[in-house]
Amino acid sequence: MAAVGATSRRAGWPLQAYFAVLGLAVVLVGAGAGAFVYVQAGTDAEESATADAGFAAHKAADQLNSSLKFISGALGPIASAPSTPALFASPSKCVLGYAPLNGFDTGHIDVIRPDGSIVCSSRNPFAPGKPYAGQVWLSTAGPTNVAPLIDASTGKQVAISSYPIGNLGVIAWFSDLEPVGPNLAKEFGSGVDQLDFMVLTADGKTIITRSTDSARWTGANTAGSPFAASARMPDRPDVDGKRRLYGQAQVASTGWSVYVGADKATALAAAGRLQQRELAIIAIGLLAVLFALFVVYRQVARPITALATSVKSSRGLDFKTEVPAAGPSQVTALGENINTLIGSLKRELDERMSAERTYAQLFEASPLPMTVTTPDTGQFIDVNEAAVKAFGYSRDEFKSILSRELYMPADDAERRELEDVPARIRETYARYGPASFRRKDGSVLRAIVTAYQVDFGGRPAWVAMIEDVTAKERIEQQHEQAQRLESLGQLAGGVAHDFNNLLAVILNVTSQLTTEVPPASDARRDLERVEKAAQSASRLTRQLLAFARREVVQPLVIDLNEQITSLTELLRRTLGSHVRLTTALRAGLWPVVMDSGHLEQVVINLAVNARDAMPRGGTLAISSANVTVDEAYAATRPGLRAGRYTQIEMADTGTGMDKAALDHAFEPFFTTKAPGHGTGLGLATVYGIVKQVEGHVSIDSEVGRGTTITILIPATDQQLPSAPAAQKAVQNAKGTATVLVVEDYDDLRELIEEILRSAGYHVMAARDGAAGLVLSREHPGEIDALLTDIVMPNMLGPDLAEQMKAENPNLRVLFMSGHAQPVLGASKMLTPDTPLIQKPFMAPELLERLREALGHT
Repeated sequence: MAAVGATSRRAGWPLQAYFAVLGLAVVLVGAGAGAFVYVQAGTDAEESATADAGFAAHKAADQLNSSLKFISGALGPIASAPSTPALFASPSKCVLGYAPLNGFDTGHIDVIRPDGSIVCSSRNPFAPGKPYAGQVWLSTAGPTNVAPLIDASTGKQVAISSYPIGNLGVIAWFSDLEPVGPNLAKEFGSGVDQLDFMVLTADGKTIITRSTDSARWTGANTAGSPFAASARMPDRPDVDGKRRLYGQAQVASTGWSVYVGADKATALAAAGRLQQRELAIIAIGLLAVLFALFVVYRQVARPITALATSVKSSRGLDFKTEVPAAGPSQVTALGENINTLIGSLKRELDERMSAERTYAQLFEASPLPMTVTTPDTGQFIDVNEAAVKAFGYSRDEFKSILSRELYMPADDAERRELEDVPARIRETYARYGPASFRRKDGSVLRAIVTAYQVDFGGRPAWVAMIEDVTAKERIEQQHEQAQRLESLGQLAGGVAHDFNNLLAVILNVTSQLTTEVPPASDARRDLERVEKAAQSASRLTRQLLAFARREVVQPLVIDLNEQITSLTELLRRTLGSHVRLTTALRAGLWPVVMDSGHLEQVVINLAVNARDAMPRGGTLAISSANVTVDEAYAATRPGLRAGRYTQIEMADTGTGMDKAALDHAFEPFFTTKAPGHGTGLGLATVYGIVKQVEGHVSIDSEVGRGTTITILIPATDQQLPSAPAAQKAVQNAKGTATVLVVEDYDDLRELIEEILRSAGYHVMAARDGAAGLVLSREHPGEIDALLTDIVMPNMLGPDLAEQMKAENPNLRVLFMSGHAQPVLGASKMLTPDTPLIQKPFMAPELLERLREALGHT
């Protein structure tokens, strides 16, 4: 049966013929490319070398021209100066000096008479007699440049620039020519093309200087040389006969010609290497193409196939078996190609599905919340698990809401930025924020969002990556709060002194009035309320002083366990809930002599550092122990002495420090924290406090393992002070001593006077240290005691006490303090035995402390 719809076709060339023609064409193209590369590489090398030589020639000519113009410009003013003619009469006054000028490194400057004798020279000594007699340039009426000439004084080839000095003679600048050529080559030469610099006279017959074998060729004639025999440019031989590619330039002021020649053999050698590489590449490429043609031919020229039944019985890529390949070679080849095509399509499909799975895995495993939404409505198409955790919505819940429903603009600026996002995404991508978003539980998520448009399942979509900066902003807010607290601390320290003065007056006046009204009266109850409020204010003031670290520094015998225990609650609030605090305090801990405020500062500073090293939480362990350091151990720790120590160890599970950080840990202002997150004074302060009590501090840290800080504080044999006894009643105790009261706050000073006078003391009062000193010197009798504030205008209390004790060694001193920032002594520390009463104080306490001071030896 005839095939339905069959048409007749004219047979074409055999398949082998097509591949043979194609292979021949490839060979011809490769050969043509090789020939072009071979010729072009040589041409390019010559052009490059010629261009290099021409550029160097112009640079050298410009430098020579500028140097000669400078010389002429320098000689003219000297020759025209009114003082110059006098040199001929007084040569001893002539002072000349030669300075190297670009290529003209050596030479000399002379003032010469018309008869050729030298008046003075930059050479010392200069040639006697008349070495330049008969020189033509001596008789020129104007400035002149002559080169090359043999210098009659030195015998060297020189360039002479002369300028007449009226009829008296000339001033001449002699520049040695032999170093000029090498200098030009050194400055403008190219190591690649081996450039040769040669300067000829304007007529081209004499060599002024040459960089190659300069001593031989400077001043030589070019006649008879290979260079003179050939005028062809740029390819011509040099004076030695070597082929060079020349560039030429003129020295404008003299007409000299600067020839710079590149070694042609060197240039072509580099081109030859390039030609070989490029021809090798072409040959390899040609072989690769021919091999590829051969492989393709073997694949295509095989029998193509009888396919009808197999193809018709299959749908798409659902082939149960391979398409049969049998029969003529073309049919077999076609069958194999179809099988290959099917396999390729299956692999492509598998790769696409694998890529989609990989994308899904990356999308799902991203630690950043990611969402896919429609551009027009903002409907959620997909979200990853991080987004589910960040916002609190399930995947199904996300698909039921729109992205704009999560927006919670904090202000108009944030709202406008969100409105501009769609247009920015359509252009490229958009990065905006920090912006506020609503979580499912109603809390606010602050985030920076990066969004861009993609093709998602054949339709446009917006992908958003959400970076949660809620914690970061919280830290920044905490830093700002810390700065505000620092300012508040400064304010508190400044106010506390005056506030304590006010409280002292209020408490004492209230106490006095309380004794004067009936116990059951309303006035008595009101006075008791006032006294209670003032006592609360006094406690508040002390807390402010401790916060501001402006309390009086007095080392005491203390129990470190008791101090650390009292700080536990404060430490827990400082560390935060994400850091667990544990303590292991040894019973029977040896006491130490130390200011309790300093100990608190050490512990809190180290706790804050530990907290900052554990941003994701961790444990801070504080332990104490008794340690005896022997000589062997002390020898391994610089600054540590053998003896008994109380040890505090603070270990965290934070990020740790590397060796570079450990090397600088105790240096002031060194910090590993981000800018604005630390002053770098924490560990430096700890180091200073520990060293002040002759202790030792060490750090053991490793990145990823945490940090352990060990502090050793010398133990003391002194006993811990007993609990303070109940305040003694001194109302009936009478004093007879003479007391000088110095206090700058008037009401408090008057109150103290009343208290002391009512107790029988003879009282003198002054409002500041300077007035108190004058009053003590004017008093005819002896002053038994000085009761003085520490911080006062004009003169501080410690300075007043020092001067009065110098004049009266038996004087007893009792200091009063509200905060005492500048305290006694250069060490800024009050010794434990310094008599001191803290404001605000009550009358009984004042009288008792004064009695103790008067009995103090």
